[in-house]
Amino acid sequence: MSAPERIRALTLENTYQNLSEKLYSHQKPIPVKDPSMLLFNDHLASDLGWDFSGIDQTQLTAIFSGNSLPESSVPISQAYAGHQFGHFTMLGDGRAVILGEWVIQNEPAPQGYHLGKKASNVIEKNSGKNVPKTHGNLSVNYAHKESDEYGGNRYDIQLKGSGITPYSRQGDGRSTLRSVLREYLMSEAMHHLGIPTTRSLAVVTTGETVYREVPHEGAVLTRVASSHIRVGTFEYVNRFLGQEELKRFTRYVIKRHYPELMDAENPALELLKAVANRQIRLITEWMRVGFIHGVMNTDNMSIPGETIDYGPCAFMNGYDPHTVFSSIDVQGRYRFSNQPIVAQWNLTVFAGTLLGLVHKDRDKAIEMMQEVIDGLASDFERQWYAMMSAKLGLWLPENEVQQAGAESEKTDQQVGPGWVKGAWGKQVLPEPDPADRKLIDDLLSWMEKNRADYTSTFLALQNQEVLSEKTYQQTDFQHWYKSWIERISAVGKTAGLEALGECEIDEDGKTAGIGRIEGGEGSEGSKLLSRPSGSDAIKEARTRMIRQNPVFIPRNHLVEEALDVATIHHDMSPLNQLLGQLTHPYRESFRAGDLQEVPEGYDRTYQTFCGT
Repeated sequence: MSAPERIRALTLENTYQNLSEKLYSHQKPIPVKDPSMLLFNDHLASDLGWDFSGIDQTQLTAIFSGNSLPESSVPISQAYAGHQFGHFTMLGDGRAVILGEWVIQNEPAPQGYHLGKKASNVIEKNSGKNVPKTHGNLSVNYAHKESDEYGGNRYDIQLKGSGITPYSRQGDGRSTLRSVLREYLMSEAMHHLGIPTTRSLAVVTTGETVYREVPHEGAVLTRVASSHIRVGTFEYVNRFLGQEELKRFTRYVIKRHYPELMDAENPALELLKAVANRQIRLITEWMRVGFIHGVMNTDNMSIPGETIDYGPCAFMNGYDPHTVFSSIDVQGRYRFSNQPIVAQWNLTVFAGTLLGLVHKDRDKAIEMMQEVIDGLASDFERQWYAMMSAKLGLWLPENEVQQAGAESEKTDQQVGPGWVKGAWGKQVLPEPDPADRKLIDDLLSWMEKNRADYTSTFLALQNQEVLSEKTYQQTDFQHWYKSWIERISAVGKTAGLEALGECEIDEDGKTAGIGRIEGGEGSEGSKLLSRPSGSDAIKEARTRMIRQNPVFIPRNHLVEEALDVATIHHDMSPLNQLLGQLTHPYRESFRAGDLQEVPEGYDRTYQTFCGT
C-alpha cells in the first residue's frame, strides 16, 4: 500500500455518538501558512509499519502540520479533568488534536511499553471501510468503538500545537518550537533508556510567532501514544457523565489496555490494581535513571502506564532527593523523591472515580479500595530496592542470567534494562535483603552528602577509569566500597559462583574487573579498593550493572545548549548529534567526558518551563 493510502486509512468511526459528543469535540487543526518539516522519526514510522518513500516532502509536511487531513478523518480534541497541584480543574486538549488511531493486529498488547515490531502493510477495503483480516493487518477505528471485529494494538496519532480547540481556555492552542523539540528529544531519550513513554514522530515549524514570556517560533509535534486516556479522563466521566457512561467507558479501557481483566470477578477493582502496578514500575524506572517529571498532575498520569507530557521535566545530576527544576513547582510537590508519594495520591483519586463500579455499598467499596491503596507504599519499596540492588549488581530476577547471556549480541536499545523482564514483571516481589538495603541506604547518604553525580557514581562502580577520580578516594566511600565487594562475593557464592580470584590483566595492563582506585603504594585507597576482579561473581555483577546504568543521559546543559542553537541560530546539528548519542545509552565503550560532565554550579540555577 502506498504512503498516501496509509495516511488516508487514519479515520474515526463514531460508533458511540452519544459518548463521543461528551468526551470529544470534533476539531480540525487550524491551517498554518508556511510549514516546514524539521524532524521526522523514520524508526518510529517503521515500527508503525509506515513507508513514506513514495510521498514527497511537501505532502508529508502538509499532513503533519494539519494542513492536509487524512481522507474521511474526523479530528477530535479530548475533554478531561484533573487535579493540578492538588486542586480539581476542568481541562481538555487545549492545543492538541487526535487525527485517528493506528491499529497493529499481529502482536499481543505491549503492556504500556514502547512500540512493538513492524506490522504487515495490508489494509483490505470493504464497502468503503477499513476492515482488518484475521491477522497481520492494520486498521483504524474510533476511540470508543467496543467491538471484537477490531482487535489489535491501538496508537493515537495526535498533533500537538495545531491551534485553538474548545478546551483552550483563552489560550492560543499553539506550541513553541523549543517546547516541541524538547519533547521530541526527551521522549526519544526515554524510549531508548527502555522506559515506557509516548513517542514523537515529526516536528513541523509553522512560520508563526507564538507569544510566551518572549516571542517564539511556532511548531507542531506529532505524538504517538497507546492512548491519551488519563486518570483525569476518569475524573471527567465520573463527575459529569454518570455511572452508566462510566461503566461503559471503564469496560472500553479494560478491553483496550488490560484485556486479561475482562472476565475478572470485579473488573474495576482489578483495573485499579493493574494501573497501580504499572505506575509503580514506571516511577521506579524514572528513579533508576534520575528522571524528574516535574508536573505529575492527575491529567498527566497515563492509564496505559506511559510517560506523558514532557514540559518541565529534567534529569538529576548531583544526587539530592529534594531536587526540583520546574519553575512552577515552588513548594517542591513533584521533587525527585516525592514522585512515588504523588503517584499514590493520584491513584487514590483514580480509586475514587471507580467506587460505584467496585461495590454498590459505598462503605464496602471504600474498604476494598483502601486495602489496595494502603499496599502501594510497600509495593513500591520492594520494586525500588530490587531496582537499586540491580544497579549495584547485587540481585538479578529469575532467569535474568540466562536472558543476559542470550541477549548479549543485541544492541543496547534492544536489550535495555533487565529489571522490567522476568520476575520483576510480577506484582509481588520479596522483601529487600537487610544487607542490601543497608548498602543502598549508606551509598545514597554518602552521595547526598557529597552531591555526587547520580549517573556517574554507578558508572564509577563498574568502570575502573572513573573510580580513579578524587571524589571516590574519601575514607567513608572506601569503606562502603569494601563492603560492597564483600557483598557481591557473598551473593556470588550463594549463587554457586566462584569466590574472588586472582586479578586478570588485559592487554593494556589494566585490571579487567569492575574497577579500583589507584591509591598509591601503601595507601588506604590501595588497600581497600585495589582488589582481585577476575571472578565469575564480579563479572556477573558487572553484567547486571551495565544493563541498569546508562552511560549517557540527556544532561540538562546539553539539552539547553542544543535547543538554543536550534531555535536561535536555526542550526540543528547539535540537537541531531545529541539525538544520535541518546539512541545508545547503555553503550559500554562510551567514554566521552564532555558529554558526561556537568558545568560547575549549573543545576543550582537551572529551571524548566511548561511551554504553555
